[in-house]
Amino acid sequence: MTEITPRWEWRAFGGHFAGAEGRLAYLAAQAGLGLNTVSLVVFDTGGGSCQFTFGHDASVDECFSVDVGAVRYTERYGLDRAVSPALLREAMAAISADLSRIDGRPLPDALVAMGGTVTNIAAVSHRLATYDPVVVQGTVLDRAEIDRQIDCYRSLDADARRSIVGLQPKRAEAILAGACIVRTVIEKLGKQSFAVSDRGLRHGVLAERFGA
Repeated sequence: MTEITPRWEWRAFGGHFAGAEGRLAYLAAQAGLGLNTVSLVVFDTGGGSCQFTFGHDASVDECFSVDVGAVRYTERYGLDRAVSPALLREAMAAISADLSRIDGRPLPDALVAMGGTVTNIAAVSHRLATYDPVVVQGTVLDRAEIDRQIDCYRSLDADARRSIVGLQPKRAEAILAGACIVRTVIEKLGKQSFAVSDRGLRHGVLAERFGA
């Protein structure tokens, strides 16, 4: 599992991009999932920020980072413990407001998520006592599954969450906030589901150099 932690903002100018990481993450997701001739959005939710790459076919159109991360909302709203539905709604409203940059975007053909939050959510959905990247890669998660996990995490504190099969113990504190961010992203981009990529930047390098 690979998390992209640097904060960056890159834009397209005549097909050239200053940000190699965004392009490589996009290529890794596209090649790893066999997504061709589609408009594609790849996003990665981290502890301090959320990165987005918008493109079509093998071309990246736009990359940017938003200061929306799981750790910041965990700390602000106490999401490492059991919380009321009212507090959860307040946290999600704040996340939605802070993700306003992705409002009004065209509906992409495909949506792919990367990083520790979504790979853990996928592992929980499969009830993987031992993490298996082969099983996680390409997992399709829909809104109902994200909502189910949010409701589960909301009712438990971090210690109790560590007993959930598939959830890495170190993710217990921030998983609720991360799941809320994921849920908000897919809603804003108009998708009912998304695919999970377990592929990292090295896979993007291979895809760029040798093809899918």
